[in-house]
Amino acid sequence: MERLNSIIQKMEACIQDNDDLETVMMDCMEEIEENYNQLDSVQPLLHLMERHPLTDFGSPGPIVHFVERFYKKRI
Repeated sequence: MERLNSIIQKMEACIQDNDDLETVMMDCMEEIEENYNQLDSVQPLLHLMERHPLTDFGSPGPIVHFVERFYKKRI
């Protein structure tokens, strides 16, 4: 879980530094899908989006597509 948090921190740093969020987010989400494709990955990702409500994460974007896989499953 510590590695998952560092991946999310990488996305968050990108938001704060105004870097190319789309590219970084795609790379990070690819890593999460390959290595952390489980229900307990959902909550940290949603918290990231809650901390940055004005950030454009896509329409709907890779985070939402990932989270949708776990719709109606319990944490």
